[in-house]
Amino acid sequence: MLVSALVRLRRRLAAEDGFTLVEMLTAMTIGTIVTFAAVALLGRAFVATNEVSDRVDAAQRGRVAMDTVTRELGSMVCFSGITPIVAGSNSSITFVTDLGNGSVSPERHVLTFAANGTLTDAVYAMTSVNGATPVTWAATPSSTRTLLTGGAQNATTPFFQYLGYDSSTSPPTTPALNSPLVTADLDNVTQIVVSFSVLPAHSSTSAIRGAALTEQVAVPEADPNLTDPNKTTVSQTC
Repeated sequence: MLVSALVRLRRRLAAEDGFTLVEMLTAMTIGTIVTFAAVALLGRAFVATNEVSDRVDAAQRGRVAMDTVTRELGSMVCFSGITPIVAGSNSSITFVTDLGNGSVSPERHVLTFAANGTLTDAVYAMTSVNGATPVTWAATPSSTRTLLTGGAQNATTPFFQYLGYDSSTSPPTTPALNSPLVTADLDNVTQIVVSFSVLPAHSSTSAIRGAALTEQVAVPEADPNLTDPNKTTVSQTC
């Protein structure tokens, strides 16, 4: 019995049977297709990883800039009877803000989106004393910093939009005001909508890898220092 098994094994090992040419070509074709599919899948995985990384980069830079903008706009104050907003357009806004504890003079800030997608914040110091009328400001900014690079509009949406308050309707509405703001609208702005998109730092031409941000900020109608007993009164209501 052992001898029979050895004979069969020897015959099998000595056999010269193999793949036919058609079988070989079929196997090579299938192997090539599988290899190309694997390479394509791997390449797509790398592209997807880069896209996610770009979106995260754009979102992080945009969020830091948006937080700064909303913090400054949210700290606007009326000062010596003037409105918090001094001027406003689709790409720039000039306003008075108090980022201190009420013991120092407010500052005038100018936020500007340039054509190259850069958002800058210019700060002007007050040159008149608290309570003096008219309020005067330095002719040149005491500091200018870049808050964002690689910014762009959200499609056709302006960087800054201004909403008023219409009590003649029922219920009252908040219609959009014309831009640039006219003098009569400065004390009618109740909300500011900030909207922009951010392109990734190393792929500035790929909008699909960017991030879009929008925030809405309420405009104060009185200086909060007037109602806070822990702060020194530095301005008047509007």
